[in-house]
Amino acid sequence: MSKKRFSINSIHFLEMYNQLKVKLAIQGQTDGIIQNSILPNQRRYQEISLLVREELNRPTMYRWPLFPSAKPGIPVEERIKINRTLHGLPETPPDSKDGKYNPLGLGLKRRISGKPMMSFDTLGATIPWYFIALVHYRESGNDFSRHLHNGDSLKNFTRKVPAHRPYVLHAPPFSFEESAVDALIFQGKKDGWNDHWDLKNMLIRLEKYNGFGYEMYHGVNSPYLWGGSDFYSKGAYLELKENNYKTKWYGDKISDQVGTAVILKRMEQLGKVTIAKS
Repeated sequence: MSKKRFSINSIHFLEMYNQLKVKLAIQGQTDGIIQNSILPNQRRYQEISLLVREELNRPTMYRWPLFPSAKPGIPVEERIKINRTLHGLPETPPDSKDGKYNPLGLGLKRRISGKPMMSFDTLGATIPWYFIALVHYRESGNDFSRHLHNGDSLKNFTRKVPAHRPYVLHAPPFSFEESAVDALIFQGKKDGWNDHWDLKNMLIRLEKYNGFGYEMYHGVNSPYLWGGSDFYSKGAYLELKENNYKTKWYGDKISDQVGTAVILKRMEQLGKVTIAKS
């Protein structure tokens, strides 16, 4: 007997979301996440979305590697210095503490023609800001001192999957913004994102950001979306240091984080976001 092939059922995602009810037991916790961690940083997430669009829309003739490729005989520190000088980038990354960051001064690729980035008034953001906020919550509890990729510390390159990120033109530490842009472009290219961010695509991309292993290998709904709802009971993947950060399945582990679909549903109920259904 051949193994059943796993496929994404977008209709099933929508049906679950439409049936989803935010339980009173976690409503206070969910509202706290929205009011204390997500909404106060809305502008910051919007600016990250704009930076991603700016990077992807930049003419090919202005592109260069985010991180210099290996060149025999030249130490990595020297290569970083040479590349940063060549492209007019600051020698050290900007201060990324809350309220003290400059989204235009990041160690990212940028237009070497010297043209300033477009504003929100002239260039709309592609990735919804709340998608970034939801991923940020699941990966690190909206901690701006950690990578959006996987919650590792910004003091070094990522260690968990995806490892050795971000690809930028300087050594650690990194700003949250430059690492977040790297994470979103990396994920978007890997998964083939487009400009369609209706509810169906958003739910699929949220789960794919973490992986389809829950349903594919264990037949359970992912807590990344459905944690705290009737659609999830137990089972979780963990990446522990003592296991060299390799992903391991724990069938009796219960994720204590609220799922992104649950938070999104509550944000809709509170009138904080409006999501296209198709």
